[in-house]
Amino acid sequence: MAAQRAFLAAALVAGVVLRIAGLGWGIPSPLPPAATPQRASYHLDEGTYLRVLARGDGGGVDLHWGTLQFYLIAGALRLARWSGWLSRPWRGAFLEWDPVDFPRVFMAGRAVSALAGVLTLGLVFLLGKRLRDAETGLLAAALVAAAPLHVVMSHLLTSDVTMVLVLSAALYWFVVSLEEKGVKPVLLSGVLLGLAIAAKYNAAALLPLWPARDLADRARSWKQKTAGYAAIVAGFALGGPYGLVHPRELAGAVYKFHLAPNPAAAPYLLGWPELLLAQMKALSYYGFFVAGAALAAVGVLAFLLRPNRKRVALAAAAVLVAASLLPARWPLVRYTLPLVPIGALAAASAIRRGWSARRRLGASVLLVAPPLVFSTAQVAVLCREHPVNLARAWIEEHVPAGSRVGQIWSELPPLDLRRYDARLLHPFPHERETVQDPDADYLVLANLPLSPWSDAFAARLQSNYELAAEFRSDPRLGPWRIPEPAAPHDWKYTHPVVRIYRKRPWRSGLKESENGTAAVFRSPIVRAHYCQFSLTFIHERAPERLPYPFDYGVQSTVIAKSHASSVKIHRR
Repeated sequence: MAAQRAFLAAALVAGVVLRIAGLGWGIPSPLPPAATPQRASYHLDEGTYLRVLARGDGGGVDLHWGTLQFYLIAGALRLARWSGWLSRPWRGAFLEWDPVDFPRVFMAGRAVSALAGVLTLGLVFLLGKRLRDAETGLLAAALVAAAPLHVVMSHLLTSDVTMVLVLSAALYWFVVSLEEKGVKPVLLSGVLLGLAIAAKYNAAALLPLWPARDLADRARSWKQKTAGYAAIVAGFALGGPYGLVHPRELAGAVYKFHLAPNPAAAPYLLGWPELLLAQMKALSYYGFFVAGAALAAVGVLAFLLRPNRKRVALAAAAVLVAASLLPARWPLVRYTLPLVPIGALAAASAIRRGWSARRRLGASVLLVAPPLVFSTAQVAVLCREHPVNLARAWIEEHVPAGSRVGQIWSELPPLDLRRYDARLLHPFPHERETVQDPDADYLVLANLPLSPWSDAFAARLQSNYELAAEFRSDPRLGPWRIPEPAAPHDWKYTHPVVRIYRKRPWRSGLKESENGTAAVFRSPIVRAHYCQFSLTFIHERAPERLPYPFDYGVQSTVIAKSHASSVKIHRR
């Protein structure tokens, strides 16, 4: 038993360290403020939080997500300035792209999620202890500490980990309210559920637990039950006061971003069975690294086969969160994050008390060690240079000034617009291409899109472009790459595969034509390149006659408006 406790305690310490290391990941290399309007990290939602908070009109409200995280980030930034971590007011550092403080602004915001991730471990321990005993709580906390999904999400400035922390606290006091008849656990569970919903709306998936409890509990007075619902409203008001005061605007934002039909995206959305299966597969691998997921499923089933009020409540919570994945429509793995602590509690409860100490130690190592290794590899990725930064460095070194660069997202990477003609591409079937789309000298593509390329774009990419460079940063165990099967879109934010394609020069007719034209080169690439291709052709065709350059004449035509050019080589 002592060996098991020592191992699990070491896993908890490792989990804390993993949530702190690598908070500076994915921040673009500095650019002069006039070079680009972009102010974002390579998790694009992070920039949205900071841009909203930096608004000069004193706004700071965005109802796309809950607003609690905005207030917590604002508090963290104030603390960072007060402590000297930021050497200047954060708004100026962010908007003016201060080379020292710009990264620190993001790190201060991400510290909110890192702290929430660490505190969640303690709450899971308390839940496990309340559910059965301290050993169950310790194993469940160690499972969450090692969970790759929870580790990676604790490095993001967004609200997911904060919501899971507050939701876990609400679940803890909800379980307490099933055993204790006082008003305190009813009020605390209600306030915390309201706060969790104010952090991110999908926490409302657990709301049905409260009326179910109150309908089943005839001993508690309706006065106490009513106070619990008032506490939910108070908690939401505390975390999202603007939404409570402006309910119509809140309802409109929730409908627009989360419920409204999207005809353009409809062809790529999965059906409900496929979506749920895809999310459960992603959770089992990236959440628990397989073994823990299998035991968690066994634990949830055991909750239902050998029920008591606490076990049924946790099983119902798991079912409600799983059901909430369906209206989300997109298979984003972060939506499954609330299932990580619930699944860890179920898996820990599935370990039988009657097992020998050696057997319990073996089960703990099997459950905790593999995901802990995977999480360590993921944090090592965070500590390396981001592939998008490597791609931008390559562009600045190899792409001539004046080139037109096509991008799917202008933030990946942000380019100096004084040097490059950066244009957004329209490569998806639901988008309408512009006349400028086929005219890019270089393309910057990543493996992040949720939909396939359009047929026209895919054909043009294959025929007109060649791969110039590829940048990736895979999780590794020594010399071996750890596989990431069917990696979800949001899992790849920290280490996308970035490919840069260069437009091929092409020539029409190597055979001499009637008018004496031997070859024609057309390409929108900078004209210095045409000379290189033309001279290469001349050298291949008549190396022995190079001392007599007038044997071949070069005629160049440039159409400045479209940046298109052609080079014709005539034989004398």
